[in-house]
Amino acid sequence: MKEGLAVFLPNNKTGGRLMTEWMHYALIDPREADEIRSVRYVGRTTVALARRLAQHLSDARRRGTTYRDRWLRQLLCLDLKPVLVELGLGAEGDESRWIDHYRKAGARLTNLTDGGEGSVNPAPETLKKRRESLRAAFAVPETKARLVAAIRAAQARPETREARAAALLRPECRAKRAATWARPEVKERARAAARARMADPAERARIGAANKAFLALPGAKEANRAHLLAARTAPAYKAAVLAAQASPAVKEKKSAAMLAAFARPDVRARHAAAVNTTEHRANLSAATRNMWATPLSRGERVAAIKLALVGPAAKEKKSAASKAVWALLSPEERRLKIDRMVAGQAPARARRKDQAGTQ
Repeated sequence: MKEGLAVFLPNNKTGGRLMTEWMHYALIDPREADEIRSVRYVGRTTVALARRLAQHLSDARRRGTTYRDRWLRQLLCLDLKPVLVELGLGAEGDESRWIDHYRKAGARLTNLTDGGEGSVNPAPETLKKRRESLRAAFAVPETKARLVAAIRAAQARPETREARAAALLRPECRAKRAATWARPEVKERARAAARARMADPAERARIGAANKAFLALPGAKEANRAHLLAARTAPAYKAAVLAAQASPAVKEKKSAAMLAAFARPDVRARHAAAVNTTEHRANLSAATRNMWATPLSRGERVAAIKLALVGPAAKEKKSAASKAVWALLSPEERRLKIDRMVAGQAPARARRKDQAGTQ
C-alpha cells in the first residue's frame, strides 16, 4: 500500500516549511450498489492505508461516538467490513475538495466537517452536541470560572482582538450575524441574558470598571464619540430610531423603564451627581451648540419640538410625566431641584433686565 509523503519545499510559497503530501481515500459501504451512495467517508492519511483502516475499525470497536464509528459498527455486527478505495495523493485542501465533490454528487458522507485541519463547517448535529457540552460545563461553577478566565485571557491578547475584528468585518460574517440577530428568539434571549447580568451588582460594577478603563486609554473617548456620531448620523440608523420611537409600545416601555429607574434613590443620586458636574455642563453646552449650528440638525430639532408640543394631548402627557417624576422625589431633592432651576434661570433674568434697561 502507498503511504503519504513528507517533503521539504524551500520556496517562497511555503517559506521552507515541512509540507505533507496526503494520501486520500474513501470508505465504501459494501451493501450499496450505487457507486456514489456507497461512499460513506472521505479521509486522508500519511500512514499505510491498511493501517489507517485498522485504526478506524479499532475506534468503532471501542465504542466511538461519531457517525463514522456507528456506521462501521453496523457493518461489523453483520460480519462486514468497509472497502477502502485509494483516491490518490494530494496536498492541503484536497480533502475538502473530495468531500465537496461527493456531497454535491449525493453521497451520504459520515464526515462531521468539510475536511482539513480543525472543525471546518461542522454539521448541525455536531454543533448541537458542542452546545450541550458547553452548557453542561458552564453549569459547574468551578469549570465556568476557569473557562471564563481562559476566554478573557485570550481576548485580552492584541493578536486575538485584531483577528476577531478582521473576521467581523468580512461581508459573509456580517451577513451571518445580521441574519442571526434578525431572529426574534435570539433577540429575546440576548435581552434576558443582559438583564440577568445587569441585575447582579458585582457584574454591573465589573462592566462599569471595564468601560471606564477602556475610556481612560489615550484617544479612546474621541474614537468612541466619532464612532457614535458616524453611526447616529447614518440615514439607516435615523430611520430605524424614528420608526422605533413612533411605536406606542416602545414609548410606553421606555417611559415605564425610566420611571422605574428614577424610583430608586441610588439612581437619582448618581444622576444628580453626574449632571451637576462642570465637565457634564460643558459637554452638554458644546453638544447643544454643535447641534444648533448645523442647519439640518436645527431644522430637524425644531420640527421634532413642534411635533412633540403641538396639541393639548402632548402638553397633558408631558405634565403628567413631570408630576410622576416630581412625586418620586423626596422633600430635600425637590428643594435642590428648585434651587438649581432658580440658579439656572438667573442669567436669563439678568439678560432680560439688561435688555429692558437699554431700551
